[in-house]
Amino acid sequence: VYLLTKLPEHTEEDTVTVRNILFSFDEYKTEDDARKAAEDAKGELLESNCDENVFKDLALEKTGDLSTRYLGGLYENRTVSELDKEVPGISGWCFDEQRKAYDVEIIKSENGYGLVMFIEKGLPSHLATLQKTVSGEDFSELYLSYETTYKINEDEDALSSYDPRR
Repeated sequence: VYLLTKLPEHTEEDTVTVRNILFSFDEYKTEDDARKAAEDAKGELLESNCDENVFKDLALEKTGDLSTRYLGGLYENRTVSELDKEVPGISGWCFDEQRKAYDVEIIKSENGYGLVMFIEKGLPSHLATLQKTVSGEDFSELYLSYETTYKINEDEDALSSYDPRR
């Protein structure tokens, strides 16, 4: 027999989904060159009326952030603290209450200039964590079952066109 003296708790932090292209200071001769590259990419994006597919293509081609290159710069369902760790300097802009879908901004950080596109407010953090956990476990099981039966090769073309949001 169990006696609950208090209801279970979970944190109810907000999350956001954004895309980011990093124009790293390490990849450009000067800080001004990095800023100019970010401005040029923003111009291309604005000419497309902030088309998310154009952003994904630009990220694949231009980002200095290798961890999200093949995801089109996607950071999905991130809390303030997660964004601060992964992409320092953009969380204040991303979590602004006035932010709306497909807003775009260039934000300077310690690593370079980021071209950031706000996609949407995400799931509450406890649901986002649950979704990531279940997705990861399902994928791991599937991958292991395929790995024992088939030879697995990475297809760069397929990875570059992969959109996890669809």
